[in-house]
Amino acid sequence: MLWVVASVLLAGGAYAVGAGVRSPFEEAAANSQASVPVTATVSERTVTSEESVVTGTAATGTTREVTRAAEARTIVTAVSATPGDTLQAGASPVEINSRPLIALTLPFDLFRDLTPGLEGSDVSAVQASLQELGMYDGAIDGVFGAKTSAAVRSLYAGAGARAPEPPPGALEALDAATAALAEAQAARTDQADEGPVDDSTSSDRAVAGARVALARAQAAADTPLPFSEVLSLPTGATTVVDVAGLGTDVSEQTLLTIRSGSATVTARASVSAADQLEAGDPATITDAADTQVAVTATVTSASEFKPASTDGGSPPGYDVTLALTESPFADGALVVVTPAEAAASTTGPAVPATALRQDEQGEYVERAGGRERVAVKVLATGGGWAVVESSALDIGDVVLVSG
Repeated sequence: MLWVVASVLLAGGAYAVGAGVRSPFEEAAANSQASVPVTATVSERTVTSEESVVTGTAATGTTREVTRAAEARTIVTAVSATPGDTLQAGASPVEINSRPLIALTLPFDLFRDLTPGLEGSDVSAVQASLQELGMYDGAIDGVFGAKTSAAVRSLYAGAGARAPEPPPGALEALDAATAALAEAQAARTDQADEGPVDDSTSSDRAVAGARVALARAQAAADTPLPFSEVLSLPTGATTVVDVAGLGTDVSEQTLLTIRSGSATVTARASVSAADQLEAGDPATITDAADTQVAVTATVTSASEFKPASTDGGSPPGYDVTLALTESPFADGALVVVTPAEAAASTTGPAVPATALRQDEQGEYVERAGGRERVAVKVLATGGGWAVVESSALDIGDVVLVSG
């Protein structure tokens, strides 16, 4: 029995030892699959900067989709605009439910119906726009009075449309005020026919009060401006991109697409490229599909650092926006952005360009061995090398390239 137990123990131990020992062939196969770090030594070099070329997308302006909120069906009943038209203030590109949508140059969308007697900055904005069209000659006082109503009627007449009806109940109130004045005047006449009385002044006061009430009713029944019939336009040229067709129900879809503003290019630039694409810097924009098409542009802004997109479509860097004085590019065209800064030679500590890393804190290299992050400032790149500046990196240090 003891002999059997000993045999089992010896066999198990031999198996365990054998399982833990790899043959030379197994060892070689395992080593061939291991990642071997690639390193480089920081050395002094003279590097001539290469042009920091980045790609971007052209936009012919800011696009805006115009929709109309509605409680019932909203049908396009007339269309006068076509894609490519320049939309002017005072024009009506479409009619909805047989009512016009009239364009006005405004700093914001109207948010309420403007009726006689209302006050506010929205009234001032409308008065200024109507004055610019030559339809309003009153003060820009933010009070919707008789002159503003008259200008609104001129606006609708110019667009070939019928002016809006007074607010609900306003005409009835006007009729009642007119009747009240007539009644007060008749009562005063009857009193005068009966001869002098002690309270004759009471009839005069009644007539005066009725006249004041009538004046208020007349003002309230003047022409309003419904916000649903106004399309606010920004300052500058506005172009029609698309418009819903006649008979389209636009209750839940886009009525009109317009574009305004200057042509721009947006490009994602690396840290080193962004140094040559700062606000105010000039650059050349070239069509990626036709290098003969090129214009100059000026950098207007750069975003905060953005990491690489999760789908890999955009590398890490800064979104740089450039303004074009003219644009031969189609909307959405792929373009190449080349900084106008001339190439220069720089001498200093250099590392392979492939050793550079980048995150939201800027560019850096990793020290070989412990993978320590060492922040650097890239002074020049060219020929596969980058001259860097860092208080924590010296010539002779070893940095990680890959692995």
